[in-house]
Amino acid sequence: IIIGLILALVFRQKPAPVAEEVAQPAVVTSPDGASNVAGGNVSAPVEVKKMPSKAEVSAAAKEAAIKNSAINFTERFGSYSVMANFSNFEELKPLATAAVTQWLDQYKTQLTAKQGADFVGVTTKAVSAKIISSSETVASVLVSTQRLETYASGPKTTYKDMLVKLVWQNNQWLADGAYWQ
Repeated sequence: IIIGLILALVFRQKPAPVAEEVAQPAVVTSPDGASNVAGGNVSAPVEVKKMPSKAEVSAAAKEAAIKNSAINFTERFGSYSVMANFSNFEELKPLATAAVTQWLDQYKTQLTAKQGADFVGVTTKAVSAKIISSSETVASVLVSTQRLETYASGPKTTYKDMLVKLVWQNNQWLADGAYWQ
């Protein structure tokens, strides 16, 4: 019992000192500009966060719209299935310029002839997007992707980047070119 009491006394926690708040005089400015010292407690300074300007909000919205357009185009372009007859290219047409829409039709014909009867399916997910350049009407975005390719022989995971060129038309960002890197 004695040993237990000694151990308890040695290992007991000591109470932490309590910090007392010290009253600081505050400087109060009167309407006429004179400064007066007032007694009482002064609270810690409050951090006032600056509201973003309209230009900052507009720039952030533009950047988000550019990235979202590039990601949406890349994921849809890179995800297809032979069984679905490359229907993803039809879904892309509202997201692309007339030149890219025309190219998509040609590319679909090439892929259909090339694939044959074996099942092929590819699912593409964007991992990140980085704006390479942008102006009021043109932007370039590098989209990094993970692709799950399913063949008759089995699945395969690959990582590829796609450079997407965008143009501002009809109040939206449209793909004007897409290039696997």
